[in-house]
Amino acid sequence: MHKSMGIQLGLTDSARCQLPAGYDGTGYWSLTVYALGYTDTTIDFEATDANIVKVKAPVSDTSKLSAAIAAADALNEADYTAESWAAMKLEYEEAVDALAVAEYQADVDEATEHLTAAINALVKVDAGTPSVSEESGNTTDAGTSDTSVSNVKTGDSNNMMAYIVAAVLALTAGAAVTGRRKIKNVR
Repeated sequence: MHKSMGIQLGLTDSARCQLPAGYDGTGYWSLTVYALGYTDTTIDFEATDANIVKVKAPVSDTSKLSAAIAAADALNEADYTAESWAAMKLEYEEAVDALAVAEYQADVDEATEHLTAAINALVKVDAGTPSVSEESGNTTDAGTSDTSVSNVKTGDSNNMMAYIVAAVLALTAGAAVTGRRKIKNVR
């Protein structure tokens, strides 16, 4: 919440909340919220290194990203499958954007890793593999249209029970909140 509403949490760089020198903020914390007219609420949690915002280093080296972009530029789309090329092209565009606007070295390094992985994941087109234009026609060996539906997938492969349970829990929580509000209004 905003500091004008009376709450300001600070495991970040803040003028109002400073951690002791040499302490990174990891460990077990207890947070108590005091609000006029409401029951005090205490939340106990563990702050790990992954949960704490750190000061990011500014961009200092873009040579690896530039090299990865140059390597991608040297590739020929016709040599690779459409799916693998599309995945690489998406990472390529993100890498070009990161090179242009990235403020932090971590962003540049991440774009470099993703583009390099996408380049390594490219799948070469075999000589016997039909091209995209040949795949678009659904014809059989006899040249007639293929009207079979044996390859058509219907339904959702996800377990619907998880969605049902989530919906029931959401409705229960909504009913509990509404019930608590009615009780507080009676007081």
